[in-house]
Amino acid sequence: MRPLELPMTIRTARIDELPYSDGLAEKIQKRASAKIVEGYTFQENHTNELPFKFYSEINIDNSKLWTLFKVLLFTFPDTVSFIFGHSDEDPTYSEYLDKFEILNKLTKLESELTQDGFIEFGIIYHDENLLIETFVDKTKYIKYWGTDYEAFNNIMLEFSLIKIDDLNFIDEFPLATESLTTFIPDAISTFDLIEQLKNEFIK
Repeated sequence: MRPLELPMTIRTARIDELPYSDGLAEKIQKRASAKIVEGYTFQENHTNELPFKFYSEINIDNSKLWTLFKVLLFTFPDTVSFIFGHSDEDPTYSEYLDKFEILNKLTKLESELTQDGFIEFGIIYHDENLLIETFVDKTKYIKYWGTDYEAFNNIMLEFSLIKIDDLNFIDEFPLATESLTTFIPDAISTFDLIEQLKNEFIK
């Protein structure tokens, strides 16, 4: 299977970039044979702690990440909360807003949101009877908590994504993350992006 297309800012670290620890070389070596490809995992929720039916983690080529994020938004109610923040900090949640209003505001930031390896973001709807969440991890794979099996399966088919039980994810291995502005000088910096999102969504 073809290796996953990662954002330009994220790669497996070299040994000389990391502090010494036992087994580090072995972890980096295992990365070469890991199944980091397009696909998804699927796990049913058998508890009553939170009102979702299943959880999935999704690898998709970075160039298609934004499109998948937008399509998954259609599985949500009309009003949702936008989640965002630096990967090393607790996320910020907006008030509940129209989902398409949120999407319209985010579209101009697509490049930064999908390629900045220090930014995490997502959409959530949560009440007593329902929890749906799409969350884009800092390494740019998707975590999805859902309730509608059929809608989810149809979306996976639309993107030619298959269920892979032993799928691997890039953050299982030592990582090096570089600033997006190193590759795209006129990109919005991580700090400025977070401030812009706070100004846009936190009143």
